[in-house]
Amino acid sequence: MCVACDPAPCARACPTGSLTQRAGGGVKMDRDLCIRCGKCAAACPVDAIYMEPEQKYPYLCIHCGRCVAFCPHGCLAMMDVPGVASGKADMAGNDEEVQDAY
Repeated sequence: MCVACDPAPCARACPTGSLTQRAGGGVKMDRDLCIRCGKCAAACPVDAIYMEPEQKYPYLCIHCGRCVAFCPHGCLAMMDVPGVASGKADMAGNDEEVQDAY
């Protein structure tokens, strides 16, 4: 699970600028710029970037919180963290952004 690093090592490792730092931590991805090199996944300190096996695009957490409802063990939760951006839209994105991620 992405811990929303700030600064994000995955964004720094991206040679094309496909990953950009999100305000308050985490990253946004522009798939049009992604060359599927996997450098972002290699740079992630918590192994939170998964490379899709078929298309080889990185799968990134966008902090939408949908995984919480699907966790079969009930061990996931979304909560505010002191010192992290408080704007929910900034971290969670919108439904269009969630759909674009998949």
